[in-house]
Amino acid sequence: MKKFFLLTLLTFSCITHESSLYQIDPVKWVEKTFTLSDIADDIIYIPIDDSIPVNVLPSPRVQVLDNSVFISVGIGSVAKATGIVKYNKNGKLISKIGVRGRGPGEYTSWNFTVDNRTGVIYIMDNDNKIKIYSENGNFIREIPLKKFGDNFDKVDVYCSKLIASSFLRYGESEYDWIILDTLGNLIKAKKNTVPQFKDNPGLSGTTYFFKNTLFYTNYYNDTVFSILPDLTYKPSFLFSQSEHRWPRGKVTGETIPQYIFPLKLFETERFIAFFFGHGYARGTAFINKKTKETYLINSVNRNYWISNDIDGGILFDPFSSSYYEENGREYLVGLIDTYNLKACISDDKFRSFNSMYPEKKNKLEKLANSLMETDNPVLMVVRLKK
Repeated sequence: MKKFFLLTLLTFSCITHESSLYQIDPVKWVEKTFTLSDIADDIIYIPIDDSIPVNVLPSPRVQVLDNSVFISVGIGSVAKATGIVKYNKNGKLISKIGVRGRGPGEYTSWNFTVDNRTGVIYIMDNDNKIKIYSENGNFIREIPLKKFGDNFDKVDVYCSKLIASSFLRYGESEYDWIILDTLGNLIKAKKNTVPQFKDNPGLSGTTYFFKNTLFYTNYYNDTVFSILPDLTYKPSFLFSQSEHRWPRGKVTGETIPQYIFPLKLFETERFIAFFFGHGYARGTAFINKKTKETYLINSVNRNYWISNDIDGGILFDPFSSSYYEENGREYLVGLIDTYNLKACISDDKFRSFNSMYPEKKNKLEKLANSLMETDNPVLMVVRLKK
C-alpha cells in the first residue's frame, strides 16, 4: 500500500472545550479505501422540482433547516445560473431568493447562510457586502463591510449575530472575523495576527458548526478557534508547522508535491472529517474519535469519492456535501446529476453488484428509471451511523 502524509490528530478529543490544547501533526498513514457503510447506515434520494433549472456545476452549496432546503446553483460564470433556491423537504419549490446579477439588490456569490429562527437569508457577496433577503426571497437591505477591510469571505448566523470571516486568501486582512448585529453595527472583532504576504495567495479557510459552537480556521494560521455563545473565543487545536505545511512563501510546480493543504474540515459525533490537497492529489479522511481508526482515500482523480455499497449506486462525494443534524441523527447531503445517476444504474457493474440492501438497490433503480436525463439533480441524503 502507498503511504501518504495526512494532517491528523494525535488526540481525538480535540473539539471538546477542555483547558488543554491539542496539535495536528503530519504523519504517514497507510491508504485504506473505505466504503459508505463504514460511516453510514442509510441513504434516501429526493428529486428536485423542475420548475427552475438547477446546475450541479460549479459545486452547489446545500443548507438544510427544520422545514426547508436551500441550494445555491450555478453561481459564477455559468450562463444559466439561477442563484439561491428554497425547497421543502420533499424537493418541491418554495421560492427563489432574490435575483442573480450585479445590479442593486442582486448578488453573484454562492456563499450564503440562513437564520433558522427567522428564515432570513444572508449572502456574503463578492462586492464585500452582506446582502439580506426575507424568507420569501425579497431583498431587504445590505451591510457594506468596506470600513472593516476588503477581504471577507463568509458569513454565518450565530447566537442572533452575524459573523463575517476572512481567510487571508490574498495574503492580507485586518481581521480574522468581525461580529455584527443584524443591522450591521460592530459588536466585537478578532485581529488577524498573520504578517502580510503576497507571494502565494490562493488558499482559503473554513468555518463549521458543531454542538452549537462555531469553529474557524484559515490555513495560514496554526490555530483552529472555537467561538463560544458568549462571543468569546479560544483555541481548540493546532496545525503543526512542519515541512509539509503549505507555506506563505512562493510555491512552484516543483515544490507543490511536498505540501499538504486542507480543503475542508468538519466534525460529527463519531468522526473528524478532513478533505485535503497533497500536491496535485486530493484526499478524503474520516477519523473515528473513539477508536482512532482512520479511513483514508488519496488519489489524483475523483477516486477519492466514497464507494456506495449500501445500494450499489453512484459514488458519494463528501467534499461537496453539507452536514446537518435532525431528531438526534446526523446527515450529509449533496446533489447528484440525473444523467450520471441514470448512467450508473444502467451500467453492468450496478446490475451485478451485491448490495447490502437489495430492496434499496431496487428502489434506486426504480427512481432512476422514472427520471429524464434532463431533469434537475437529486438530493442524496446519507444518514451517518450513531
